[in-house]
Amino acid sequence: MPMPLKAMVLIVALIVWLPAEAQFLGFGLESNIELTKNDLAIIHRTVDEQIHGKAVGTTASWNNSDSGNYGSIKAAQKV
Repeated sequence: MPMPLKAMVLIVALIVWLPAEAQFLGFGLESNIELTKNDLAIIHRTVDEQIHGKAVGTTASWNNSDSGNYGSIKAAQKV
């Protein structure tokens, strides 16, 4: 089942919004984490394979051994 256009736009907008050198995470929290292009590709693949089409609250982890970056993604709302 293909991803709905609205959901795809939301995911692409989120990925584009994340700068390659994330300095500000909101709510007054700052970070020196640098996300590489490969990090973003892994995040996108994780969403496609483990989050898309799943229930709200579903979580998935990702990591990139090359950059040392890692994180988790949680489905907060269906669009």
